[in-house]
Amino acid sequence: TVANQKWILGFFSILDLVATGIFLLGFIYLKNELPKRFEKWDMEVVTAADYTVEYLINEDDYLRFKQNTRETEDQSALFLYQSDLINNIENLLRQVDPVTKEGDTRVAHINFAFKNDTVIKLLEERGNHLIAANKEKVQELNVKIDEEIKDNK
Repeated sequence: TVANQKWILGFFSILDLVATGIFLLGFIYLKNELPKRFEKWDMEVVTAADYTVEYLINEDDYLRFKQNTRETEDQSALFLYQSDLINNIENLLRQVDPVTKEGDTRVAHINFAFKNDTVIKLLEERGNHLIAANKEKVQELNVKIDEEIKDNK
């Protein structure tokens, strides 16, 4: 009957409103709760990005170090400089922060970035010639790249 159909339609309309309300309440709850949970997670989880720093190296300091250090076949001056920097930074941390005095804070890695914008441009140009299968230009650029790297050591 028509009355029965209206009752069923009304029932499902109300049910739809209740479901929509529950969905909206859940959405609002998650919108408010997720940033709090993320912040808590971020404080509890330590990542390398939490302690990444930039340290500018004075060229004179590096050259002085290189003069006073003897390279070996196994260890280049750059590797030795990296080890020396790690030791110096860890010692400074131990002096400044009482927590690190016990030796539990360490420098995980030092990544050197050089004046390499010219090399990057040459590599990009080389890549374009590789795509175009221009072997002669690739060989020419390989020589330029090698020279640039040797000149900037």
